[in-house]
Amino acid sequence: MTNPATFQSVSNLGNTLNSPNFEGGPSISADGLQLYFISDRDITYGGDIWMA
Repeated sequence: MTNPATFQSVSNLGNTLNSPNFEGGPSISADGLQLYFISDRDITYGGDIWMA
């Protein structure tokens, strides 16, 4: 990266992306096609790995 990254103000993206559950640990696959993350959703035992 030759140019410093710039950031904009934080904005709430609504219920489509913001849930009441914990989501974290995002990781992109080597080919850049999948996003893996962990979530403590109500339908699981918690800490499950999800793929998007």
